[in-house]
Amino acid sequence: RYLVRGGEMEILEGKWTALPRLVIVEFESPEQARRFYHSPEYQTARKARKQAAEMNMLVVAGIDNPV
Repeated sequence: RYLVRGGEMEILEGKWTALPRLVIVEFESPEQARRFYHSPEYQTARKARKQAAEMNMLVVAGIDNPV
């Protein structure tokens, strides 16, 4: 589920660099995010996107019981 997809950003503190776009996707668990990342379908998408976009991706463990 997309939590953030684009939108205006304002750096308030820290050593962030200006980002052209930020996307935050929610998964049920870090393991599910890793399965998605390593899936054959996503690997195909990565190859297609390789010349079109620069990506940085990470997994962050979130809240155990989101509201």
